[in-house]
Amino acid sequence: MKLLNDAMDSRSVTEEIAGKDGSFPARQFRPSRSLPLLVLAFSLAITWLLWSAERQQAAKELREYFDFRVRQASLLTEQRIVAQEQVLLGAQGLFVASGKVDRKEFHDYIASLRLDENYPGIQGVGFSLIVPPAEKNRHIAALRKESGHPDYLIRPEGEREFYTSIVYLEPFSGLNLRAFGYDMYSEPVRRAAMERARDNGLASISGKVKLVQETGKNVQAGFLMYLPVYRNGTPQGTVQERRGSIIGWVYSPFRMNDLVRGMYGERATDLDIEIYDGSTISSDALMYDSLTDVQHANKTAAMSSTQQLEVAGHTWTLVIHSLPALESLVDRDKPRLIAAGGGVTGLLLAMLTWLLVSGHSRALAYARQMNRELIASEQALHDSEDKLQAVLNAAEVAIAWANADGVIEYVNPKFISLFGYTLAEVPTVEQWYLRAYPDPEYREKAVAEWDRKVANSLPLRTAIESMEVAVHCKDGSVRHLLLMGSWAGTKLLANFSDITDRKNAEVALLEALQKANRFAEALDDIPSYIYMKGLDRRYFYANKFTLSLFKCSAEELPGSTDARFFPPDVVARLKAIDDRVLEYGETTMEEIEVAPGTPDWRVYWEVKRPIRDETGKIYGLCGISTDITERKQNERLAQRMASYDALTGLPNRMLLGDRLQQALAIAKRDKAHLALMFIDLDKFKPVNDELGHHVGDLLLKEVAQRMQDCVRESDTVARVGGDEFVVLLPFVEVAQDAILVAEKIREALNQPFIVAGQTLNISSSAGITVYPEHGKDETQLLRNADVAMYYAKQGGRNSVMLYHPEIPEREPEQEKTGAISKLDS
Repeated sequence: MKLLNDAMDSRSVTEEIAGKDGSFPARQFRPSRSLPLLVLAFSLAITWLLWSAERQQAAKELREYFDFRVRQASLLTEQRIVAQEQVLLGAQGLFVASGKVDRKEFHDYIASLRLDENYPGIQGVGFSLIVPPAEKNRHIAALRKESGHPDYLIRPEGEREFYTSIVYLEPFSGLNLRAFGYDMYSEPVRRAAMERARDNGLASISGKVKLVQETGKNVQAGFLMYLPVYRNGTPQGTVQERRGSIIGWVYSPFRMNDLVRGMYGERATDLDIEIYDGSTISSDALMYDSLTDVQHANKTAAMSSTQQLEVAGHTWTLVIHSLPALESLVDRDKPRLIAAGGGVTGLLLAMLTWLLVSGHSRALAYARQMNRELIASEQALHDSEDKLQAVLNAAEVAIAWANADGVIEYVNPKFISLFGYTLAEVPTVEQWYLRAYPDPEYREKAVAEWDRKVANSLPLRTAIESMEVAVHCKDGSVRHLLLMGSWAGTKLLANFSDITDRKNAEVALLEALQKANRFAEALDDIPSYIYMKGLDRRYFYANKFTLSLFKCSAEELPGSTDARFFPPDVVARLKAIDDRVLEYGETTMEEIEVAPGTPDWRVYWEVKRPIRDETGKIYGLCGISTDITERKQNERLAQRMASYDALTGLPNRMLLGDRLQQALAIAKRDKAHLALMFIDLDKFKPVNDELGHHVGDLLLKEVAQRMQDCVRESDTVARVGGDEFVVLLPFVEVAQDAILVAEKIREALNQPFIVAGQTLNISSSAGITVYPEHGKDETQLLRNADVAMYYAKQGGRNSVMLYHPEIPEREPEQEKTGAISKLDS
């Protein structure tokens, strides 16, 4: 072998230098004994020069990378503000295009932007309207009627030259409701930004403020961005013209931590980034700090940089410090390696020089020892090769290996006895292909498949995926083999496992099946999917129903696997079942679901059992599958009918009861609030009596749709009686939130309905209860909501009433349509 030859060559060289008897020629010169010290001093001097240069280069690279990260952080900050500015430009354009923008238009436009997904950190987009003092009272009355907020006021109160009021703010829910009616112009920091935007017509951001949305928990520094909205058709060329044309501002509030979160990418941990309002660095001006106080106490910064950014007409100061994670990105070990390596090398050279100087006898003794060790290593190499040779010779599989040029360097005795070819007869891979696969068409297919598997494993030198091949032996016989491969450096090691007996057994089984024509015909007439597989999990028989399902002919089926007919998740499930049958002899009964959630969804009841020969040995499996999709559909339909109202598709009283119990459990656990409202339609009975139940049913469907449009996806609208509905709001902050939803529903149901070509007008009355103030369980909450609804109806209908303890209980005869009786019946 080459390794052995190389060793023999080195031995010859050793003998040539040392002589056959191990003796060496006498030394011809004797260097000075001070030479080792000179060599050591020279080596250390060179090492110091290299260490110093590399240390300076590492420091330079670290500084350059830090400067790059600083520029990147500044650019990302500017880009984030520009992105938020685009949102306001779009809102400003809405006013320019529409002239007068109503609340619904504003809501629909902002909702289409999907702020939570596309613009992190933004709390919303709003419009602040300028209100002259003479129009203040008229404005407040109009807003109360138009918005459905009877408590609307311009805040803070007091006399001013003019007022501004936040009249639109989307999303118009949650904490944003706290800003409704707020006069931002009354606060100096906000006013400065609003005036700057008004006078120059450009986006302007405010200084550091506390947003009115903050609740006292997890308070963050905030700021606002403004764009002016001028009256259409007015001149805006000068500052005075712009001041005379201004009607308000579109704006966005921002929480600083939410805005910055995720801005600086995955490597944000390598920098400490602080953002200050203005050009002064102080704790009062600090708007954002990427480190906590504890982290600051442990921080050591090798580099720092201060950058001032002009963002939307305002100055921010970025103070950026490096952190240990950044310094670890630059190779700091190289100078140490140079110092250590140079020192060791210098010592080794000095020691070698000392050895050379110390005397001829020491050198000769060392050389003789080296010569003895070399001879011993050569003998060990021979022994190792002999052991490897013995293992390969005793292997029960045929083994061959080839180098990168396609030359076969070795075949073991099993290879020769199995195929009949010696190494001399198949010296290359090409020669092997010609002899093993004499049929050109089969050879082309087999070689292409093997080359593909080799190419897949080559980059990482992983094991080569196995494949079945039919090899023509020297004696003319054909043997079926499982061909596998692996890598030994650049050499490819191939081994062949003989599976001829197994393949012959499968062929015999297939022939036996083919002879049983009557049996096969009988199976074809059974309206079930019947099939058989071998130990290799490949199909070798299927009746006509299975072939039709697979869209496959009987000739194409043999050798196919489940991967040809099913998606990967189903294939994995089927393989696990097949393993239980073929490896453990189980009889399995399983439901198999295919393509759930798609129009092609099917469910099969599948029974599999092992097939055994006369000795009891398993050689395959038989499976019978029945399509039970229709039964499953009926079960789902029955389940839905039990939980949903057949007419409107809304949850019925049973499903409402389940969701209410779940919501109460969560509210009790989190010490939170939920709201329940009982809604009864006004003037619905005349529709049924005069126009018929068909029209009444169509009207109820329209009512259900409008109510669903007024609530969130997490809320539940349920139908509990003929014209009675219950709405569950599982998450509310205060009772006012539920009142707003109820008023929204009432307004929606007040609008005319076009049903069966006729215009119908109805209204509704609603009673509201809030957990835990108005009840601790579902029965109490529903009863009190029913009571509140009753008195809302008694008070003139078309109204909303929040339950309070002073409301008297209903008389028993009044509870003829109560919510409790409906849900408990």
